[in-house]
Amino acid sequence: MSGKARLTVRALLLFTVAAVALAALLAAAGQEIAGERFGDDHARAWLAGCGVSLVASLASGLGVWIMSGSGASGVTAALGSMLVRLAVLGLLGAGTVVVFGPDVRPFLLAVAASHLALLIVDTGFLLAVVRAPAIERQG
Repeated sequence: MSGKARLTVRALLLFTVAAVALAALLAAAGQEIAGERFGDDHARAWLAGCGVSLVASLASGLGVWIMSGSGASGVTAALGSMLVRLAVLGLLGAGTVVVFGPDVRPFLLAVAASHLALLIVDTGFLLAVVRAPAIERQG
């Protein structure tokens, strides 16, 4: 396995752990607050919203990882990952609302909050993958 492949696999694993940990933290905190203040329906909607954002984030990261192996430029990987993330977020979010019918306001608030928080992890992963060739050349 080449140096870049090892780096990107390590970065993918780190990204996955960080995204799951952050989403779990947001879900637990938001579910506790929503459950105490507004009831179980809001708590379930919050949990569903964080789950939708996590799946979209992981799909985006997987897209970046796949594109990095194909030799795509950093800009292409960034745009592709945004497209994947927004498509999964929109489709899965709409499907969740239609099928499970969570209370829409806390669901959308959770999607927005967790989406913004997970963008930090996504951006870090994208930068690590895009900069991987430069790191390899220096080493």
